[in-house]
Amino acid sequence: MVALIAIALVTAIAIDSKLYYYGKNAWNIHEKLPLKITPNYLGYGKGNSGFALMDEDEMTLIARGNKYWSSGIEVNEIIKYGFNKQKLVALVNDSLGNFFYIECSKNNAHSKQDIKIAVLEKSAFLNSEKIKWIDVKNAPTYAMEITRNYLLIFSIIIFLIVAYFILVRKKHI
Repeated sequence: MVALIAIALVTAIAIDSKLYYYGKNAWNIHEKLPLKITPNYLGYGKGNSGFALMDEDEMTLIARGNKYWSSGIEVNEIIKYGFNKQKLVALVNDSLGNFFYIECSKNNAHSKQDIKIAVLEKSAFLNSEKIKWIDVKNAPTYAMEITRNYLLIFSIIIFLIVAYFILVRKKHI
C-alpha cells in the first residue's frame, strides 16, 4: 500500500512539473525559467488575459492584450514559447493574424529594467541556439490537471484507509 501511495505521489509531482510550463502547477518546486520569468495561467474571466509570462514582480511581460509601442503590435495570443539559460522567446500573433517573436533577455545597459524586450518579425528570428519549446496553444493541460488531481485524491484515500486499519488493529491489541 505504501508503494502504491508513493507511486501515485511521484506521478502526480511529475505531472505537476509539466504543468508548471503552462502556469497550472499546484506546487512551486519545479525548474525555473530564465530571468526569473514565471508562466502563469490567469483564466479568461474578469478581464484576465489567459496564459501570461510574468517577471518576478508579477508584471506581465508577454500576455494577451500587451501592447509593444515600439513595434505597434498588441498580443492576441501566445502560440508557444521557448527558453534557454540566457533568454526566453515567445511566438505570438496579433489581432490581424500576423506572427511575431517577442524576445526577453538580460538588459546589460545601465537601466532600472532587468529584462530587455525586443519584438522580432517571424522571418527575422534565427533559432541558432538550443531552445526548449513549450506549445501553449495545443497543450493537453486539462487532462493532465485531472490526472494529477485524481492521483492526489487516490493517495489521500489510500493513506486514510491504511491509517484507519492501523488504528483499528492497535485498539484490538
